[in-house]
Amino acid sequence: MHHGALEHYAGQKALFSEYVVDDYQTVSQAFARYGMKVVFTGHYHAQDIVKAGLAQGTLFDIETGSLVTYPGPYRVMDLAGNGVLTVNSYQVTSIDFDLGGQPFPAHAYNFLTNGLMSLSTYLLMQPPYNLPQATAQFLAPAMTEAFALHYQGDEGSRPISPQTQGTIAFLQSQADPMSQLMANALLAIFNDPAPADNNVILNLLTGRASP
Repeated sequence: MHHGALEHYAGQKALFSEYVVDDYQTVSQAFARYGMKVVFTGHYHAQDIVKAGLAQGTLFDIETGSLVTYPGPYRVMDLAGNGVLTVNSYQVTSIDFDLGGQPFPAHAYNFLTNGLMSLSTYLLMQPPYNLPQATAQFLAPAMTEAFALHYQGDEGSRPISPQTQGTIAFLQSQADPMSQLMANALLAIFNDPAPADNNVILNLLTGRASP
């Protein structure tokens, strides 16, 4: 399916509702009740795998990034007869186009982050945030970094820049609800609970993942 069947970070449905299917709690429970173990999703262009331990059973949501968005990822998966799903991720490293000598990964990263700066500013000025332009521009670099890491997956393996850590600390020091909301949103995007996002072995029968 295109939209996420589960939230890929805490509060995703409230923060960016268009990326998670409506009434996802009921939908995911129905999937599990009918014996579905895994669902493949996209739309958010992020490499991210989440696991939900529902009363009806375990459900994995394997979200895969887009070839048009850095890091140009794709997955190769193998499902064995014993219910073990092996997930391996790869990245496009070159294209048949003259980039003026710039490596394709660098070109793709610059294209992504430049676009995200403008997009983050725009989104933060829209409902439900309605932030002033100056505030949105102040937060845009931290939001851009969070999105870029989330798109790559396995966010916990990469450090958060000192600048973004400072932005989060500043937001946490403020008393107003919007600052707290934005701090929690950034922390939620950077947080990456198990299982691993790019290369992982999932036992669909037991619900166990390794690593």
